[in-house]
Amino acid sequence: MKTVDKIRATLESVSVELSKIIREAPIKRMGRNQNVIVIAPEYYWGELNAEQKNDQIRLKRKYDQISEVISTLLRNAPKDIAKEVSDADKRYRMWLEFDSNWSLKPSPEQNELRFKEDIDSVYKIINILSSGKDNEEIVIPDTNSIMFNPDPTAYRSLVGSEGFIFLLLPTVLNELDELKILHRNAEVREKANKCIKRIKGWRTQGSLQEGVTVDSNIKVSAAYQEPDMDNTLSWLDRENCDDRIVASVLAVHAEFPNSKVTLVTGDINLQNKADAAFIDVDEI
Repeated sequence: MKTVDKIRATLESVSVELSKIIREAPIKRMGRNQNVIVIAPEYYWGELNAEQKNDQIRLKRKYDQISEVISTLLRNAPKDIAKEVSDADKRYRMWLEFDSNWSLKPSPEQNELRFKEDIDSVYKIINILSSGKDNEEIVIPDTNSIMFNPDPTAYRSLVGSEGFIFLLLPTVLNELDELKILHRNAEVREKANKCIKRIKGWRTQGSLQEGVTVDSNIKVSAAYQEPDMDNTLSWLDRENCDDRIVASVLAVHAEFPNSKVTLVTGDINLQNKADAAFIDVDEI
């Protein structure tokens, strides 16, 4: 599943649960003093019960995940789109936080309808990411995967397609260089060295930045930019190789938002982090 589809599905799940709280939350009317002018909404939220507060906390954590990934994918967007993103996020959080709300009515049905309208503003942002022309499928192996099987044709079964881009990340290439020299196990050093020789063989056939065709319709390519760790998910650590891979995969998503990008890894910790970033994962 594409990252944008995972984001959309998660937002839908959060919104369904939040709608339930909105329907059931108490609503009160502001008392007015004729001698005092108060600029505030006529209606306001009463206090949520303990169960509703617990659900609110859980839903906020999930929405924060969604929001941060969207912001990361659109971090270089033009100012007008960046403003759309910010405005949509603020409108959604107004309901999520049960903040002061000029749209609030005494009718739960009316409130739910208005909430759905504000959900649509977030979907509109997600649609920006998915409205472009479909690109090729992109397969990104981590270091262990490419050492286990450096043959791109072996990855066809993962994507269900004959043709795809087999993308090598700078972090993976760097790890291979270190393993061929520094690993204490001679077998691991030999595997890393064989991978590097194969990659150098592709380089002799053409530019890996432009892509080298393998077996008729697989394009082997190498990314040259290190991930921008200052402008990615806040919980990623620049010193952690797995985190750098996650940041790089998100950068690929940002460049090809309507592509299906699959990170190939058998590392359970990396799989877990990729799931948190809505990245599609498989293993060879």
